[in-house]
Amino acid sequence: LAQVFCCLRHAKVWNKLDIASAEFSGEHCGMGQSRMRRGPLQNSDLVLTQVADPRAVCNDGSPSVFWMSPPWSGSRTWHVFFEGGSACWDEQSCAFRSFGRTSSTEADSMLRLGGIFSRTDHALANAGKVFVKYCSSDSWVGNSSTVIQGVPWHFRGKQIVSAVVDQLLRSEMHTADLVVVGGCSAGGRGALYNLDDICDRITASTKAKCIGLVDAAWWPLFDDPSPLNKWSRMGWELWQPQMPPSCVLGNADDPWRCFFAEILLPHVQTRVMFTSVLFDSFQIMNNGGIVVPVQLSEEWDWILSLRDTMEATVKAAVHKGPHTVFLSSCYGHCMQDSDMFFNTSIRTGVFRGYTMNTTLSSFLHSEVRGVVADSCGRMECSTVCDVVPASISPPRTLGEMETPSSARFVVASSGFVFGACLVATKLLRSLSKAPRDHLDCGAVARP
Repeated sequence: LAQVFCCLRHAKVWNKLDIASAEFSGEHCGMGQSRMRRGPLQNSDLVLTQVADPRAVCNDGSPSVFWMSPPWSGSRTWHVFFEGGSACWDEQSCAFRSFGRTSSTEADSMLRLGGIFSRTDHALANAGKVFVKYCSSDSWVGNSSTVIQGVPWHFRGKQIVSAVVDQLLRSEMHTADLVVVGGCSAGGRGALYNLDDICDRITASTKAKCIGLVDAAWWPLFDDPSPLNKWSRMGWELWQPQMPPSCVLGNADDPWRCFFAEILLPHVQTRVMFTSVLFDSFQIMNNGGIVVPVQLSEEWDWILSLRDTMEATVKAAVHKGPHTVFLSSCYGHCMQDSDMFFNTSIRTGVFRGYTMNTTLSSFLHSEVRGVVADSCGRMECSTVCDVVPASISPPRTLGEMETPSSARFVVASSGFVFGACLVATKLLRSLSKAPRDHLDCGAVARP
């Protein structure tokens, strides 16, 4: 039921059920979509700006855009954030990509975002804020155009990244002394893929220091069969991405492996801080094919293997480098743009009490590096894990598994969730006469 309500909420039903601007993807509902709110214009709000470079276009050829709020109180720090939202990798996945993910034509004139975008007391509170719309469906690295079902499609994420940075450097950001480059999910991975190139552009024309801050961007590389491996291979062929050359050369037989942070990170020269969870909802649903609440022991085995693999690959990759990882034992996906940025903290170990906010402050002052991780071991055992409501939280141990009758009820409920979501979608579409691909709730109950 929570997923049904989430589907309806993220349909953005405003202005008498105008679904023409509706967006929904598998990264909603704790799976990667940034929290956007409408409200009266304030100094902390971000205002829409069009990218001037005519080559920096969305999938449908419309100009790319970003939202911006200038620095406060004389700050010369900037935070550039790339939006997430999964990707498409073949004709079928692109055909069902929501309109809001492929075009800028219905972009809101203003955004107000929470968490790290707020103007409350934190390390980046007074920084200039830039939120770049994701409309290229290519994890921000594409460099190609093609035709899908008779319609031209452009995958120009790499050009959008370069054009946004260059445009900011020609105007407001040219006096910066610190630029923090980040994003969530596909946006976090895109920021990581482009980080050295972005920072080279910034340091070439300013005296600014440049670092990375990416959220929900750590995909462990599982053995095949793995849906994320398959999608990465297909995306590599479709997008013709521009990735760090040393990583591509070092993985010449399988260059798509560079999409995975544990493979790419040794080739990244810029300092970067990761924020992630040990129980990543996007990977659990899409790579594991598992929907919470979990009742089957083999599903729990996969989730626990994800936890162990996340922790092991993170520690191995950042052990000797200048990077930092904040790793909570929560279930969720994107965290920086919510109150979890301030409230979720490490419960155990030497970093007990550390939040993403305090870890970021220490990272900016080079006071911490390595892994700031919770060792409490269970899902949702870090302090203030508020993504999953208690009513649908999975059992903490296998000993707390529900009875077989309850398991059958959960399976039936999953079917009800999917059916109810489809009914709600059809009702809303019939009221608005919106095109079919503007709302895709199927990803909720059928990852």
